[in-house]
Amino acid sequence: QSANEAPTKTVHSTLGWIDENTYLSNNVYSKNEIQSEYIGKTDFTPKGSREAYINLIKTNVLEYTPLLFVWLLGFASAILSYLNQYLDIGCLLIGLNNLSSKGKTTAAMLTTSVTSNPVFDRGLMTNFSGTSNAILGYVSLFNGHTVVLDEAATNEAKNTRKLLYQLCSGRERKRLDTSGELKYTAEFSSIVLITGEFSIIDETASNGIRARVFEITDDLTLSAEHSNIIKQS
Repeated sequence: QSANEAPTKTVHSTLGWIDENTYLSNNVYSKNEIQSEYIGKTDFTPKGSREAYINLIKTNVLEYTPLLFVWLLGFASAILSYLNQYLDIGCLLIGLNNLSSKGKTTAAMLTTSVTSNPVFDRGLMTNFSGTSNAILGYVSLFNGHTVVLDEAATNEAKNTRKLLYQLCSGRERKRLDTSGELKYTAEFSSIVLITGEFSIIDETASNGIRARVFEITDDLTLSAEHSNIIKQS
């Protein structure tokens, strides 16, 4: 009797659009009256002051086009994954390629701050180190959210081009379980930022990769001081 009368709480661990009216993130955003709380390990809890954040964007981002573009990518995954319900878009990959101290990581942190904790490995930003399956598994967790894979040089995957194809397709690799049955294959649609000091595609890359992988080589912050202001805020 106590169990029947106990208060209930609706929670979710998956992310992204579950239908054309309902988007799951830290909470549920829906035309319908749905209340649910995210219970995954990633920190999506809003922190700080909205006014201070908006002031940061106005004073240090808005008038600098390369940084503004990268920041807006933090919002764009929700639109991309919405469209993916009707068109097989998969993921878009954006390479932030430049020499060290040109603002790549700062810009990436700013992008992830749109929906999550921007601190490394607490929100939607991690490094590019790991196996192809591990990286695909990580990205697939955050359907409809912009993900950052930092420092492409740390990637130990033997076939980076194959990994790019799989990320672009928005599908995990098909695998069998111990009983020989086909495992569930996760599908996802997000923008994936990959930072590095070199290009993630080359002259021999196919048109399929070139159509979905874009590269930005601009300086993303004006100076070390500019970068520190953004990080400290």
